[in-house]
Amino acid sequence: MGLTIGAHGAFYLFRTHLFENFKDNTINDDFVLPMEIIKKGYRANRELRITAIELEKTDINNDFKRRIRISAGNMQQAIQFFSFIKPQYKGIAFAFFSGKILRLAVPYLMIVCLINSIALMGNILFIIILIIQILVYALALLGYLFPGFFQHKFFLLLVYFVVGHYANFIGGIRYLLGLESKKWTKVNS
Repeated sequence: MGLTIGAHGAFYLFRTHLFENFKDNTINDDFVLPMEIIKKGYRANRELRITAIELEKTDINNDFKRRIRISAGNMQQAIQFFSFIKPQYKGIAFAFFSGKILRLAVPYLMIVCLINSIALMGNILFIIILIIQILVYALALLGYLFPGFFQHKFFLLLVYFVVGHYANFIGGIRYLLGLESKKWTKVNS
């Protein structure tokens, strides 16, 4: 298939001769190592008979910090492995573009949609779209600030989506400004 581009941080295996030391500022080594192996012409395969489960408990604030770090790593990886979007990489190109590049673009696209909706408020359609955007962002903010009151799956999904893309935006900006470039550490440490 050729679509596996990362590994599960809790458990992954590789041929030892393919390992190279990481740069000191590598944020998410569980993505970088398989990509470096792929760059050498090898494949990263997923073994369906192995399951890894992470049992680390976290709260909403630590989850947000974790998502910022992951997003900073995504920005680092998008820059480091940008050449993988070439058509010659086929499935890898698709997985990398859709899983990394598009994920990084979503918060910026959300901002563009909001700005454009404001700019085009002379049209009733864009007024409706603007109202929907404001409602979605307001509900997500309320769900984040008051998680005990918003336990319905719809609100949890909304919070996950909006707060996740906010963390995505913050993490990417932090990386570009040089504020986020440290190796992975446990969130609860």
